[in-house]
Amino acid sequence: MTCRRIQLRWSATVAVAIHCLAQSAFADASGLLVRGGDVSELPRLEHYGARYFDDGAQKDCLQIFKAHGINLVRLRLYNDPGNTDFHPSRLLDPLGWQNPEHTLALARRAKLLGFQIQLTFHYSDYWSNPGVQHKPHEWERLDFPQLSGALVAFTTNFLGRMVAQGTPPEFVSLGNEIQGGILFPEGASTNFPRLAEFLTQGYRAVKSTSPSSRIVLHVSDPRTNAANWFFDCCVSNAVPWDVTGVSYYPFWSRLAVADLAPHLDQLHRRFGRPVLIMETGYNWSTNNCDGRRGQLEDNGPELFPSTPQGQADFLRGCVKAASSVPDGGCLGLIYWDPVFICVPGQGWENGARNVVANTALFDFNGHALPALKSFESGNNFKSDRVDLMPTNTTPPLPVAATLVDSQATPEARLLMNDLVAAYGKVTWSGQAELNEVTNIFNLTGHKPIIICGDLMNYSPSSIAFGAKPGQMVESYIAMHKQGHVLSFCWHWNAPTNLLNTPDHKWWRGFYTDATSFDLGAALADTNSTGYHLILRDIDAIGGQLKKLSDKQIPVLWRPLHEAEGKWFWWGAKGPEPFKKLWRLMFNRLTIDHGLHNLIWVLTNDDPAWYPGDDVVDIIGIDAYPNDRSDPLSGRWEAMKARFDGKKLIALTEFGGVPDIEKMHEFGVWFSYFSPWSGPYGPTSSPTNAVLRIYQSSEVLTLDGASKVR
Repeated sequence: MTCRRIQLRWSATVAVAIHCLAQSAFADASGLLVRGGDVSELPRLEHYGARYFDDGAQKDCLQIFKAHGINLVRLRLYNDPGNTDFHPSRLLDPLGWQNPEHTLALARRAKLLGFQIQLTFHYSDYWSNPGVQHKPHEWERLDFPQLSGALVAFTTNFLGRMVAQGTPPEFVSLGNEIQGGILFPEGASTNFPRLAEFLTQGYRAVKSTSPSSRIVLHVSDPRTNAANWFFDCCVSNAVPWDVTGVSYYPFWSRLAVADLAPHLDQLHRRFGRPVLIMETGYNWSTNNCDGRRGQLEDNGPELFPSTPQGQADFLRGCVKAASSVPDGGCLGLIYWDPVFICVPGQGWENGARNVVANTALFDFNGHALPALKSFESGNNFKSDRVDLMPTNTTPPLPVAATLVDSQATPEARLLMNDLVAAYGKVTWSGQAELNEVTNIFNLTGHKPIIICGDLMNYSPSSIAFGAKPGQMVESYIAMHKQGHVLSFCWHWNAPTNLLNTPDHKWWRGFYTDATSFDLGAALADTNSTGYHLILRDIDAIGGQLKKLSDKQIPVLWRPLHEAEGKWFWWGAKGPEPFKKLWRLMFNRLTIDHGLHNLIWVLTNDDPAWYPGDDVVDIIGIDAYPNDRSDPLSGRWEAMKARFDGKKLIALTEFGGVPDIEKMHEFGVWFSYFSPWSGPYGPTSSPTNAVLRIYQSSEVLTLDGASKVR
C-alpha cells in the first residue's frame, strides 16, 4: 500500500489532511468527493404535484437523495426566466423557476440538509447548450465592454447573496456546455479572445466574492478529440479555471462507459486540473411516459439494456470509471436530470413534452429506482486518519450590550450583559421543549441554561380549531424560578384562510402550503380584515408575553423565523412584506403593549430579508446538517462578515447537539445553541457526544451559570 498525505483547502477556515491514502480493490461512490444530482427543476415539479417515494413511503426528494449517498446538488441559474415580455424567456413558466430568488431558496433548503452545492450560471433567461446561448434580455443592447461589466455585476451580486445566506457554493461553472461560447454572438468561441475575456472576468468575480468556490469550465463531450481543442484555447488565452467539467452521455458521445476512464485521465494529465463529470444520464425505459422516445433516443454503443437494472449497471460503471482515474484525477459525477418525473403539463418548456422522465432516477410515478443505490456502499479509499484542521480561528469582536429597546427592563439588560460577557469565551447551552430538558439531565446530570418554548397553540386560529395551550407559559415561568433563561418562538398559525384539508390540516397553518392568507395584501391595506387579524394575533401573543413581563422575566424572543425559506406564510410574499411585519410586531409589542422585557432574536441568512439594526438584538442561524459534528464554519464566516462587532450570533436551532468544542477549535463561537426536539433533538446525536458537550468546560450549563452570572 502506498502511503501519502494530501492536504485540501475545504473553506476559508478549514483544511483537510488525509493520511496514508490507499485505493481499495473495488470501486464505489463513497470514495468520490462529488456524488451529485441536478435538482434545479425540483421546486417547479413539486409545485405542480410531483411526489417522490422510497421503499413505498412518500418522502422529501432531497431526503431520499441524502439517504442514498448523494452529497451534492447542482443548481442551474437563469437571469429572468418566464418573463412574458421577452423571447425566449417567455417560453418558460411565468412563475420564474430557476431565477435568483428560487435558486437562493433551493440552496438554503439543500444546505440545511448538508449538501454541497454546484452552481451553474447560464448567463441567459433560457436553456443554454453548445449551440444555444441567448443573452439575457436586459443585456441584448450592450456592447462588449458593457456585457463584460454586466456579467461581473450579476455574478458578484448573486454570489454575494449566496455567501451572505450561508450557502457559498463549493463549485461554480461559468456557463453550461460552453465549447461554442457564451453570450452569442460576442462570446462565441469563434472569437476566442473575447470569450476568454468573459471567462476570465467571471473567474475573478467568483473568487472576489466566494474565494473557496472552485470554478468549472464545462464542455459537452469527454472525448479528447472534442475537449482538447477548447481547453488548449483556454490555456493559450490565459483563461484561469480550477476544474475541467464534461458532460457524458453514451448517446451523444457514442462512447461506452468501459472506455471512459482513459479520456478522463488524459484531460486530467494534459491540463493539470481534476475532472468533474458535470452531467450524465441513461435510459431506464426505452420510451417515455407518453409512449414516445425521450431525448436520448438510444444508449449509444452501451450494452446495458434500457431497464431499471441496466441504468443501475451503467451508473455503477460511471462510478468505477471516475474512481479509477489515477491520483484522484476525477472528483466524481453529477446525474442529469434525476428528478424530472412525469407531471401533467410539465415539459422542458411551456407546452412541450417531458423528454427525460425515462432517464430520471425515479420511475414515472416517482418511486426510487435501483440506480440510486449506485451512490452508496463502502469505501473506495481507505485512510489511517483524516484530520480537519482550522486555518483561521480569530475570535469574534466584542459586542456592545446595548439593547434596541431604549426602555428595556433592568432584567433584560442584565441578561444581555451576561451573554455579551461570555461571547467568544464560552457558549451557553439551550434546548427546545421541557421534556427534552429532563432527557438531557437523565443522560448527563446537567441541564441547559436556556429553555426554548413555542407559543404556537396560542395562535387565535389554532384556538378556534380547538387547540388547548393550557398552562404552557406558566410551566416555563416555573422553570425560570429554577434559574433557567427563557426563550420563545412562535409558529404562528395564519390569522385566517387555513386550508384544513386531509393533506394540509389546520394545525399546519404556519406553513405556506396550508393557508391562502396573503401577507402582502393584508399589510397593504390597514383597513383590511387581514390587517386587523394580524393585530389581533400579535395582541393575543402579547398577552402571554405580559405574564412574563409582570414577573420581571426577560425573554429571548424569536418570532417570524426562517422567513427567507418561504416555507412559512410570513415569508411567502418576499422580503419586503416580511420586514414590514417584523417592524409592525416590534412596535406593537414594545410601544402599544409596553413589553420591554424582550430581547429580539432574528433567524436570518439573506441580507435582503434583514429588517434593520434598530429592531434586532441577536442574529440566529438554524442548521440541520447531516454530520452532527459539522462546525458550520461556512455559515459562521458569512454571518461574522456581516455582524462581527455589531450583533451576537447564536445557533438558534440545530438538529442534535452541536460539537461546541470542535466549533471553538475552528473559531466558531456561537453565543448559545438550542437543539430542536424529537427526531432532531439530543437523541439524534451519539450519546457519548452529548455527554462530552454537557461536561465540557467550554459549554455553560445551568449548574455552571455562576461562572458568568
